[in-house]
Amino acid sequence: QDDRFIKWKPTILYWGFAVSMIAASLAGKNGIRAMLSQQMELPEVAWKRLNWSWIAFFVFMGGANLYVAFNYSTDTWVDFKLFGGFGLMLVFVFLMGLVLLHYLRALRIRAQRGRQGLGGCLWRRGALCAVCIGACAAATRLLLKRFFGLLFIGGLFFSLLFC
Repeated sequence: QDDRFIKWKPTILYWGFAVSMIAASLAGKNGIRAMLSQQMELPEVAWKRLNWSWIAFFVFMGGANLYVAFNYSTDTWVDFKLFGGFGLMLVFVFLMGLVLLHYLRALRIRAQRGRQGLGGCLWRRGALCAVCIGACAAATRLLLKRFFGLLFIGGLFFSLLFC
């Protein structure tokens, strides 16, 4: 029931995730790829970038938790832990959706060129590209489903904003 221990617990959890992901990377394994590879196909560089981005995020969240825990009141720390941490995670997932969108669009464009001999997205030619919306929503839904349990709202929001 020590306040200090309670405030350290989220940091230990975040840093534990980061250390386990680093250890897996050093062993040649990618945890993010293991969770998501059946749902989407990405180049190796995208899987590595996604994995190291999550590692950096967990390290940052652990540091942010310690900073707020020991420089502000307990009430402020509780608010940060409940709302700030969740908000930062949603922003991070949104940014990761943008990163994935880049790779998914490149794969889709390559597939279109192979089928039609044409380049570019239908959206750029003035038509609403259902493939763009679908890829955008799928990437965000997968991340949200796997990490937060929020399936549809994030994908729809992301699709409406960027496609």
